[in-house]
Amino acid sequence: MTDNRRPDDPNDPLTDNPSESADRDLRAAFGRLRAETQKVDTMNALRKLDDEGRRNWLGFPLLAAAAAAVLVIVGVVAFTGDDAGDTPNEVITADDGAVDGAVTDPSPTPEGDAQSTAVEPDPTAEPEATAEPEPPTTEPEPTEPAAPTYALALDGSGLQLVNAEDGSIQTLEFGVATSQEVTRALDTILGEPGVTTPSSPECPNGAADDIVYADAGLSLEIAGDSTLLAWSLRPESTLTTLTGIGIGSTRAELDTAYVPDYFESTLGFEFSVTGLGGILEGEGPEAVITILWGGGICAFR
Repeated sequence: MTDNRRPDDPNDPLTDNPSESADRDLRAAFGRLRAETQKVDTMNALRKLDDEGRRNWLGFPLLAAAAAAVLVIVGVVAFTGDDAGDTPNEVITADDGAVDGAVTDPSPTPEGDAQSTAVEPDPTAEPEATAEPEPPTTEPEPTEPAAPTYALALDGSGLQLVNAEDGSIQTLEFGVATSQEVTRALDTILGEPGVTTPSSPECPNGAADDIVYADAGLSLEIAGDSTLLAWSLRPESTLTTLTGIGIGSTRAELDTAYVPDYFESTLGFEFSVTGLGGILEGEGPEAVITILWGGGICAFR
């Protein structure tokens, strides 16, 4: 038998209609496009939910449930979209999300980026400590150096002022130092003012005044020209020479410190050495000094 049909005869039921085949292919393509678009929309929704979940961790169970539901919907849509070509009655309209082949942009919007990158401050965090400004420093005002402290020592040439800080010595010499210089220094060192009284006119040394420091047991004789003439100790005095000789020192101690001359006088057993003089209570080595002076005192022998 001879087959008289043309291969492209549209009325032949065994020959495929090109318009129907193209229509099926177009519907299948639109179904896949809608499925992909819904996937993108679903991913954007998940991203927003994830951002909200990060800002509030208490919403994590709700976020998990919503994500599970969305995944189920996406699976169903994807399954039906793949079979769209087998459903000849399905019509794709502009309301289904595809208009003239347009595809929804899956890229995040600027608002979404801002929401995902914004970090809220932690209310439980402690504020950073700030350094307190240091108060301005002021240099101390210059102060005058304190006056040196002196001690008084006796000597055959006068009175010695010993600097307690450096040990230097200043001597108020007989016949040189004035009564004002002497009293100004001794009033400070001894802590008491000297009392001035006239000397006896019968004194052979020509003394005009006596200055007495009663607490220290010290008497000074001032010449007519107001210079220091001599000094003498009373029995209660504790003043000494630099070598430690004073009232109560023994002859043995005196011989250790000096090389004195001894002699008998109307005053007693005297000694004399380099401007110093005095009276011992006896001649033995244990005899002590009872009177001590320096310079030319007013003495009647």
